[in-house]
Amino acid sequence: MSSGFPAITALNLAQVSYPGIGQYESAEITDVTGVQPAVATIRVLAEYGLPAPNGDLSFYYQANAVTFKNCHIDDISFEEGTGGYVMNVRILDERWAWKFASITGKYNFRLPNNWVDPNHEMNPQDLAIMCFQALGVAVFDVSALPLDARPEVDWVSANPAEELDKICKDLGCIIVPIRSTGGWSIQFKGQGSNLPDGLPFNDWGQGVDPQETPDYIKIVTAPFRFQVQLPLGPVGKDLVAFLPGPTGTSNPQNIVWKPLGQLSYLPKPGLSPSYGLTPFGYFSDVSISRFLLADGTRVSYQELAQQSIFRSWRVEFAYESGSKRSVNFGNKKNPQYRWGMAIPGIPYPVCMEQIILTDELVDVWTDAFGQQHTRPAYIQGSFRGDLIESSATYGPNYPPGTRIDKQFKLSDIGMDERASFSLSFDPIDPTRSIITTSRQMVKVASVGETVDIPGEGPTPVPYDPDPNVDPSQNTNTYVPAVLQYCCAIQVRDPNTWQPYRYEYLYQIGNGTNQNFCRVEAKEDIQPWVKGNYPDTTSSRGAHVNFKSYTNNQAEVDAQCLYYAQSLAREYTLVQSQTRTYFGIIPQDMNGLIQQITYQLGPQGSSTIMSAGTEHSYITPRADERRRQVARASLDGKLQYYRYEMQRLAALRGTKNT
Repeated sequence: MSSGFPAITALNLAQVSYPGIGQYESAEITDVTGVQPAVATIRVLAEYGLPAPNGDLSFYYQANAVTFKNCHIDDISFEEGTGGYVMNVRILDERWAWKFASITGKYNFRLPNNWVDPNHEMNPQDLAIMCFQALGVAVFDVSALPLDARPEVDWVSANPAEELDKICKDLGCIIVPIRSTGGWSIQFKGQGSNLPDGLPFNDWGQGVDPQETPDYIKIVTAPFRFQVQLPLGPVGKDLVAFLPGPTGTSNPQNIVWKPLGQLSYLPKPGLSPSYGLTPFGYFSDVSISRFLLADGTRVSYQELAQQSIFRSWRVEFAYESGSKRSVNFGNKKNPQYRWGMAIPGIPYPVCMEQIILTDELVDVWTDAFGQQHTRPAYIQGSFRGDLIESSATYGPNYPPGTRIDKQFKLSDIGMDERASFSLSFDPIDPTRSIITTSRQMVKVASVGETVDIPGEGPTPVPYDPDPNVDPSQNTNTYVPAVLQYCCAIQVRDPNTWQPYRYEYLYQIGNGTNQNFCRVEAKEDIQPWVKGNYPDTTSSRGAHVNFKSYTNNQAEVDAQCLYYAQSLAREYTLVQSQTRTYFGIIPQDMNGLIQQITYQLGPQGSSTIMSAGTEHSYITPRADERRRQVARASLDGKLQYYRYEMQRLAALRGTKNT
């Protein structure tokens, strides 16, 4: 409603001041929150010369003054009017210089156990202070930011204004200029003093500015890490015809991986190929004829045997001896996948194609300096050893659960025969699960003993591996070692083919549609699940069964809840008001008053203030300004390029997959 005061029309009651500006027709500036500069426009008579490139911009009205410090001329355009040439001068407030600042630092990064590294821990107020200091801001207030959050930051010559805005956005805060002190303040969005009363105004409006509120806020974490023991089955390299027609030396061949029991070139003494071979020999009974490969090189079966037999292993599933099962993989043509691996924390079995192997565990260890590191993955099992005593108690095989990198002679701890492994990607491995050991890994089996042969199941060993030797003198033979790969994995969702992530839902709306939600990804929240397995696993079996599992869901839920509650503040229902006051009225903005326009011209001067809303249709709204900042963010570009480089590296096989 109108206050009844007469309109003030005398232009000389209000003035604007900027270095180099003489006579002017009109001036206006809309002050905003955030890190993008407020923009002023002044129509200046060109005959008085060009204004200074930098300086303080002030609006005066009687005893009132509002000053914008360290402004900069952004643009000057000329037009011809009835009274001569006029310059339209566009001026930016001090935030124009913020894009030229930079900050470097890495803080609040997570250790493998998901704890924040205490030597590089910063609360949000500490981070905000560092950003303001990097911007050259001397007067600021960060007390509204909470102290218990630990947002992970990785700044490499990053822009401190953009990083500060990102921290505030995640915690439901905004950056507010305080013109009365020339400083800056961080305040909760939607909270603060209302528009001033007791001052004359004419145009007014009020209402409710409801946010476009979803039913839920969804916090999406980093991918799950599952610590598992995966059984390994022996595989070897074989040849298949590259071109149609009869196989022969004239037809190019391709090298493929096959289970050990399916290799075409190993002798078959009546049970299964390869089990009568001397594992530490040179496979002299395997053909040395060389075949032409598709790439123009040649290779023999004996060379393939020497490269891979008892040295190459693949994660083994129940499907090796089972049947395929139809699985609908999104838009794919419903391919036939064979299921059979139980993963702790996932209620149904998964196929090998879903698993992403790593060379780490979820478990951590602490060094002498108190730093925690992820433990490396390892291979364990039961296998033949050269140094182990050959006795009924200990030998000739190491007991189940022995790590291949920690073997030793039981009576002489000072001696060992350690083996290592490689998880390098093999281009002919379709499941990306081939693991290579540094030496041949076999197990000694007695004639008559039942052994678990991949592809054939439990099978007795009744045969003589060497027909030229008296069967009564042959009491042992070699079979593949029984091994398990202990590591952390990620598991792909069968429909989206993306690794599983934890999704935390926090209801803020009246509806219950869980697909109608605001989604925020938080890579600093790391969920994990660790399977608890039997102490030893003596049989290769279809898969290694876990007894139980543990996880960190309680801690992950607490972290997700904190972020969700911070974001929920943005959706608080706020009553909006807009008033047009007479003259220039100094007023500091806050979390509620988020936009003020000062203007003067031939018709007089006024101050437009908005609480709980933004009145200017020319200035982009706060959410759009934030999107503009995010699009221009150097860090965003770096993250995108880093992702592209990692994706290309994985396709080239230089990453563990």
